[in-house]
Amino acid sequence: MGSVLVTTLDPSFGTSNLAGNGAPLDPLEENSAIDMMLSQISDHARNDADHGFKEAREIVQRVAYLPLAIQHCLGVINESGRTLAQFNKRYRSPSAVLQRASANKVNRYCAPYHQGLTEALLGRLNGLDEDSRALMDVLSLLHNVRIPESLFDLEAMPQDLEDIGFLRDFELCIVKVSKGLVQRAERAALVGHVVSDLSTFHMHSLL
Repeated sequence: MGSVLVTTLDPSFGTSNLAGNGAPLDPLEENSAIDMMLSQISDHARNDADHGFKEAREIVQRVAYLPLAIQHCLGVINESGRTLAQFNKRYRSPSAVLQRASANKVNRYCAPYHQGLTEALLGRLNGLDEDSRALMDVLSLLHNVRIPESLFDLEAMPQDLEDIGFLRDFELCIVKVSKGLVQRAERAALVGHVVSDLSTFHMHSLL
């Protein structure tokens, strides 16, 4: 039958039965991200003497070198007839990019995506139960990387926090938000002669 490539936000596919350990789609190196942008823009976007290198670098930096985000930007540029400079003037923040990430704006010439960033993330958010959504709301108030698990996974629950559902059922809630919204990065470090738990969570940087 041959090999089957599965691309998904659900980390449960990264098992030995399905896809080995999986292959996360990490942010690109800056030069690779710029090459990705310049190799796919339409001719009309190349209005600068340097073929838009500076403008392309500004775009990929703004979306944190994330491949899907870069593809979304490419879709907007190519479908709207904008130059890279015009795109940069209009979309000055990651939130502006995300707000316009509609289903038809993420594409490749040979493999169109049928969902944009908004649809991919909202599909996960809208499916959460009340407690898991509350956990997501709290996580969104924190920095998006290296969120300590110890903030939520309390061994001795203070009495005034017992009614907070995502603290009471933390393991269940974090599993639900980990399916496409939050990445778990479990690790431990030896500090002196004591093993210190440094388990952390990471959120999508455009979320």
